Amino acid sequence: WLCAVSEVKISFNARWYQQDVIDWFRAGKKKAICIWARKSGKDRVATFIESELAFQRPGLYWHALPKYEDARKVVWDAIMPDGQRLIEWAFPKSICKHLDHEMKIIIPCGDGKTSIWQPVGADNYDSLVGAFPTHISWSEYALMSPMARNFLRPALAMNGGSELFITTPRGYNHAHELWNDAVVHPETWHSSLITAEQAGALSEEALAEERRTMPDELYQQEYECSWSAANVGAILGRYVEAAEKEGRITDSVEYDPDGAPIEIS
Repeated sequence: WLCAVSEVKISFNARWYQQDVIDWFRAGKKKAICIWARKSGKDRVATFIESELAFQRPGLYWHALPKYEDARKVVWDAIMPDGQRLIEWAFPKSICKHLDHEMKIIIPCGDGKTSIWQPVGADNYDSLVGAFPTHISWSEYALMSPMARNFLRPALAMNGGSELFITTPRGYNHAHELWNDAVVHPETWHSSLITAEQAGALSEEALAEERRTMPDELYQQEYECSWSAANVGAILGRYVEAAEKEGRITDSVEYDPDGAPIEIS
């Protein structure tokens, strides 16, 4: 893509579902939620999108993790399968200034303007309030406190900012609520749910080994993106999941409002 400084070329052989969300933000859209299985490239595609946005619009770009200590391990020190460092691929050192101690990257945008990219921890959201981010990617959103987003939403709204949510399910929590809202508003949200088989990052043999050696509930959660498989060993978990997939769980239940009291548990 072209930025105000020069032509920046970053090679990324995106899979089809990754390309879909990249194209969504290239079209100027603001919100996306990606419920993707393990090893489907969530953080890599998020960092690529952050890079494109940061080179083209001066601003503050955050890659948020559930905890601050995750930031260095998951993103800052991440090594991709080809051996290249993730942040050096997305933000080339030849034109970007990397500040290792602060885990911060300064990106030139031309006319003396710059963007700042850095990973942050959602667990310390009080320290983030007061800033005006242009974009936030919420990595493993299902594992972080939803209060972090609630406190930062006003700043994003004032700044005309964008958000990307990337996560694997962890039960019927705030991530599930956000997903349900996104899928019924396709005009403003890109939403995708990709299983490990659909992603194609792991071979059939590798998935078969994982399925054979893992508790079924955990496999369904991590590789099949099942919302109802959060509690490994839950007595009724697999039956509830089967009922959900077969459409036997519904909010539309007929009852007599003048009849006997009803208890639901």
